[in-house]
Amino acid sequence: MFSQSLMHRFDQNATALAESMIRKVAPSAFAETPAADRSDRYAFIKTIDIIHGMEQQGFQVVRAVEARTRVEERRGFTKHMIVFRHRDHMGYAPMRALRRMPEIILINSHDGSSSYQLHAGLIETICSNGLIVADELFATVRVQHTGRILDAVLDGADHVMHSLPGILGTAEQWSSLALTQPLRLAFADAAAYLRWEEAQRPVTPEQLLTPHRHDDTQPNLWKTFNVVQENILRGGLKGTSPTSGRQARTREVSSVNEHVRTNKALWRLAGEMARLMGVASPVQPQGQIIDVEAEVIA
Repeated sequence: MFSQSLMHRFDQNATALAESMIRKVAPSAFAETPAADRSDRYAFIKTIDIIHGMEQQGFQVVRAVEARTRVEERRGFTKHMIVFRHRDHMGYAPMRALRRMPEIILINSHDGSSSYQLHAGLIETICSNGLIVADELFATVRVQHTGRILDAVLDGADHVMHSLPGILGTAEQWSSLALTQPLRLAFADAAAYLRWEEAQRPVTPEQLLTPHRHDDTQPNLWKTFNVVQENILRGGLKGTSPTSGRQARTREVSSVNEHVRTNKALWRLAGEMARLMGVASPVQPQGQIIDVEAEVIA
């Protein structure tokens, strides 16, 4: 579970998060040592050093979250997610001009529960829920806790950056694909399976298609994807428990792992619908993938 989540403002006062603010919600990013049960083979580097390295490359922190734990020995070392945006995309003017902005998502832990992971992402400026795109279409870099980690992560950030223009191109493509209401309902119905088992589903596909802003009413693939994603990840929809029959609200997706998994699965689902409509994803530039399948050394 996320202990807290902090995101920068989305108005004319938008600025990067200060280290003091990051420390409040993601103290594990400032760990000075790994968890006590890590072996001598575990190469440790502070997440804050990664943040500083990314800042030198022009990236600033715009969101920070950390996983909750009940184990006392894990506190201060748990999985955390830091979201970066390039300084050229910060501020009110770029938000108004671009509508959609690429991001880099760093996931790490100091207790052996995660490798360093860098994911390509995208955020729609009219809302604050960013997305993480699927591995098979865009770059995901995993760097094991051995060797020259800082260099590998920064090289990986450059690799992910090369994939970001293609993400924006995909968003534009999906925006041009008009969906009939039956197709939109089919998308929402399939998306519901990603979140709940059929017997436990508390809401209808129609509810998942309920927009929160006027700009989201357009019946194209991109807006349909965004609306469903927001309703699933943020929760808050009134529903009925299939088991008890009681009315309740759907819960926010608050696990780091589940947040990433659901985001990527929804992106794949949208990509498959685009493919079935005869639209292939843009060809991505090829780059070096660093330790893509590497496992954490405990």
